[in-house]
Amino acid sequence: MRLANVLLVIVFLCGVVGPAFADPSSPAEEKPWSYDLSGLRATYAEVEPNDACPGQPFACGDIVNPAQISASTDVDWYEFTVSSVPTVVTIGTDASDLGDPDLGDSYLELYGADCTAARLTYDDDGGPGAYSLITAYTIATPGVYHIKVRGYSATYIGYYKLFMTCTAPTPPPANDT
Repeated sequence: MRLANVLLVIVFLCGVVGPAFADPSSPAEEKPWSYDLSGLRATYAEVEPNDACPGQPFACGDIVNPAQISASTDVDWYEFTVSSVPTVVTIGTDASDLGDPDLGDSYLELYGADCTAARLTYDDDGGPGAYSLITAYTIATPGVYHIKVRGYSATYIGYYKLFMTCTAPTPPPANDT
C-alpha cells in the first residue's frame, strides 16, 4: 500500500512537471573563462614522435597548432624550461582551426623534471567546452618541466591547439600600516 502511494505521487509529479532529459543537440554551457593569445611568440606544428617524455620542445609564448591525438593510446609530451622564478604559467588546449575532427575533450597534466614522478597539477574541462586549462600555476623552482596532453578517454581522438603563457607573479600590495 505504501509503495503504491509513492508510485502514485511520482506519476502525478511527472505529469505535472513534465519529462526531464538532456538535449544533446543543445550547445554546451560555456564556462566563465578567457585567455589572451595576442602576445604569444610563435606557432609551430606538432612534431612526431612526441609520445614519450621528454617530448617536443616548447617555450613560454608558444602555440602548437595543429597537434593531434591520433589513436586511443596516443599521448603528446612537451618539454619546457623555467629559469626565472617564481613564474606563473597558464597552459591550455583548445580546438584547432587547422584540422578536423576536433579532439573535443582533452586532459592536461604538468610534471617536473621526472616525468614518472607525481604530477604537479592537472586539468580536465577548465577551458572552452571540454578542453583543458591550467590557470595561473606558480612555478617556484627553476628547471625542466613537462606537459602531457591526451584525450579524456580512449574515444577522444582528433586535432587540438596547445598554448602556454608565462608571467611574473603580481607583487603583493604595499603594507602601509
